[in-house]
Amino acid sequence: MRDRFFYPLALMVIAGLIGAALSFGERVPAPSPAEIRQAGFTLAGEDLSLLTASPGTEYQLTRNTVGEIDHAVLTAHIPADPDISSIGVFATLIADYEAAFAGQLLEVTLTARQNVDRPSPEFLVGYFTDGAGNSGWKSFILTPDFTDHQFYYTPQAQSETTGRDFIGIWPDTDGESRAVDIKRVRVQLAEAPE
Repeated sequence: MRDRFFYPLALMVIAGLIGAALSFGERVPAPSPAEIRQAGFTLAGEDLSLLTASPGTEYQLTRNTVGEIDHAVLTAHIPADPDISSIGVFATLIADYEAAFAGQLLEVTLTARQNVDRPSPEFLVGYFTDGAGNSGWKSFILTPDFTDHQFYYTPQAQSETTGRDFIGIWPDTDGESRAVDIKRVRVQLAEAPE
């Protein structure tokens, strides 16, 4: 067989063998609603790169001495306005979490502090859904040290899953480009607050 036919054919056979082998690899099943309710939702470390910034806000990732993501620095360049349908910088909870958390009392916790260079005095956090109600913005005063800030919310159950819920964060209520450092976003089932 000539080289011009042999090498392309050999590459196709090798690619096919690799593809077949990978198709039989271990598949990780989606977590069940019970597993989600037990483990909750956490965004920290490398997962902070999954945050999304709405127009007027932004975030940057800060790494530690070994190159791992330590926290995210969130900034708002426009003031928070309830008439604007922006939820700031947000974490997305996919459909599996939306379905598992619907109708459940949730404890939403953000581990946050004032940014050293451009400290924001306070920030807003909210739980938002696609058509099943929102918590509204909750205001928290920031300190120089990482502190847990919590609120409770029960998202309504929906007749059908719309696909996602969101934890929105507005870093600077006045929109003066001040910043908040976020180390962790956590959502878990909660007992009624005392």
